[in-house]
Amino acid sequence: MVNDRPKRRHSKLRIAAVIHIVLFLLIGFGFGEEYLRNKDIEDQIARMQAENAELDADRLSSLKLIDTLSSSYYVESEARQSGMGKPGEQLIIVQEGVLNGSTTTTTSTHSDVPNPLRWYQYFFDHDAFAELTNV
Repeated sequence: MVNDRPKRRHSKLRIAAVIHIVLFLLIGFGFGEEYLRNKDIEDQIARMQAENAELDADRLSSLKLIDTLSSSYYVESEARQSGMGKPGEQLIIVQEGVLNGSTTTTTSTHSDVPNPLRWYQYFFDHDAFAELTNV
């Protein structure tokens, strides 16, 4: 019986050591799992912050574009390019190119030609001055 005590004590220590090792492994596995979960969450946060910054930049550029497109200057320039004008304005549409090789003659009156040009034509270009019709 005397020899039986150290063996029991030895077997109890082995069982306690095995239990401690198993508990240590379970706790270590839990901590490792939490560490990996926290790492994934931090990566997701960093990715979402980068995405948020990109979306903010896109939003700012979109707002700038909206401001530009809705400004009265832009609307007026687009309307003028389309051949529209403000109320009370007279539009002159200039067409490029020659119409079928034909020449058109226009009749100018004294009131259509500026006064300095009329004086120039009177003194230096008698033919052009003669073409002016009196109204």
